[in-house]
Amino acid sequence: MNRSFIVGASAGRARARVFVLHVEDNPDDVELTKIAFKEIRFPYEIVVLDDGGKALDFLFAAGKFKRRDKRDTPALILLDLNLPKVHGLEVLKRLKDDPILKNVPVVALTSSNEKMDRKRAAALRTSLYIQKPVNFDDFIGVTEKIAELLAAPKPRSLKGVPVLLVDDSEDDVFFTRRAFEEAGVGESLRVVPNGIDALAYLRKEGRFRTAATPAVVLLDLHMPLRSGFEVLRELKADPALRKIPVIVLTDSQLDADVLRNYDCHPDAFLQKPLDVAKLLEAMAALPTP
Repeated sequence: MNRSFIVGASAGRARARVFVLHVEDNPDDVELTKIAFKEIRFPYEIVVLDDGGKALDFLFAAGKFKRRDKRDTPALILLDLNLPKVHGLEVLKRLKDDPILKNVPVVALTSSNEKMDRKRAAALRTSLYIQKPVNFDDFIGVTEKIAELLAAPKPRSLKGVPVLLVDDSEDDVFFTRRAFEEAGVGESLRVVPNGIDALAYLRKEGRFRTAATPAVVLLDLHMPLRSGFEVLRELKADPALRKIPVIVLTDSQLDADVLRNYDCHPDAFLQKPLDVAKLLEAMAALPTP
């Protein structure tokens, strides 16, 4: 059954220039999301397509959408992963390989909580990865996040901006490095694997004496030799270093809860695996020193 339709468009009226593409095959989730958007008075029209093949045809102006202008891109794509015909991750990969579509923000709204799906979605630079809520109030919260994402100002570029990643996980470093390279800013990332090297780097000691001061430190908490908690405490206690923004990378809500009761605080939290677009948004939101 074809359930492609536009929410909020009047009959016979051309679609507004700003619209959101929602790719979802579950009619109950489509209806719940539509109601939630109306509840928050979401100002944009929503085009709904029910499989990955239709989404690709729509975005690339192919098949039954061949008369559509491909340059008429959505302001945002809300994408389920477990789609018929073409999986959501394959849709995402095709988007990010396209010079026009690669900059369209994508929110993965999916029932999948598989760690590998999260990592692959982050490596392909989704703006948000949200597990589908089970009740209406949570759906309202999700739609509010999406509205905030559309309203957010464009973040600054990382081109030529040094970023220090402190993380001992080879997998997380791999995905972060690849995300930076795909964003064209691979040269910005510096990596150290533990807290002792992080402090030496920031203090320009030993082999790090010529290191560039980073614009931001991305800090894992659970590391050997010296934990991220200890590194954060030392940074915030050092007058020469305390103004360097620290963003904690975590895959646990417990870490954030612990740090909120800690005697020093990071400037922001980001979910692992890291997404460069979300890093830019977090950096843009940091207060000016």
